[in-house]
Amino acid sequence: KQQSVAEFITEYHPDTRCLTIFKVFLNDVLPAGVRAGVRVTAEQLPEMKLPTNDQWNGIDALRGLCKVHLCDVVNWNTYCLMSMIGKTPDGIEKWMLEEEAKASGLTLADVKDGSAAEIFVRTALGKLVIGVLRMWKEGHAVEHRVKDVSIEWNHEEQELIQGDYRPVMDIYIKLEASSQSFQPLSEL
Repeated sequence: KQQSVAEFITEYHPDTRCLTIFKVFLNDVLPAGVRAGVRVTAEQLPEMKLPTNDQWNGIDALRGLCKVHLCDVVNWNTYCLMSMIGKTPDGIEKWMLEEEAKASGLTLADVKDGSAAEIFVRTALGKLVIGVLRMWKEGHAVEHRVKDVSIEWNHEEQELIQGDYRPVMDIYIKLEASSQSFQPLSEL
């Protein structure tokens, strides 16, 4: 069943200075390939208005942001690549990983030997996050860079991903504002 609305859901946690991204689904409502997901996600925090709090300033929250949390990752490209970091697949697993790695400009060796941050920035959701960071820099003169990436698994809950029930994956992207930052594989 096709959705009749696109879904973009984020939540800011001021105590941890973390932006949680719950959903970024175009659902064939918005056109693919025009960065609609990046634009909508990027504008949510700095443009957010809180009618119950006159002191709230989304730009200040953006400036102090320390991390981004991708909650319950269901994007197959990102899930596949991030779940296989440091591993040597075989059989059908190897074939699926090769396809996703190739689509992201990676090799199986990159996935096996690369850091979580190096692999993440090449995934579909990594490109979304990098696009959001770029839009914040261009639109608000706030520059954040990916410093580190970690994965947390919830093996008690399952999500239907690519036709199979799989453990829930959350990805945490630690940000830094300085010029000292992680360098993607393409820049090494």
